[in-house]
Amino acid sequence: MELGTSVTSCAPLPFAFQVRGVKYEVMSDQYVFLPDGSFTEAYQLRDTDGTIVGLENLTDFGTWKLTGTVFVITYGDNGATASGTFSGNTMTLTQLGALMVYNR
Repeated sequence: MELGTSVTSCAPLPFAFQVRGVKYEVMSDQYVFLPDGSFTEAYQLRDTDGTIVGLENLTDFGTWKLTGTVFVITYGDNGATASGTFSGNTMTLTQLGALMVYNR
């Protein structure tokens, strides 16, 4: 099942956040969930540090679990988790301080 984000905190992408003076913008984000309980994620970040702007294509991986409508993903690289709900063709996750909505 593939899900891509189109809305974060009820606003369209890009979604911006700041870490230690560097501005990051999520330009796109897509998860692929496999029946064995694993997932892959591909996303694009634009980062701005003063006048230096970069564009990065990144990937991540981990495991997922759905109990009723409650959805939890665990990232394989650091064990961090994000949770939300899954209903119909829509998944919502709370991460980076924002509610992210993904559609199939």
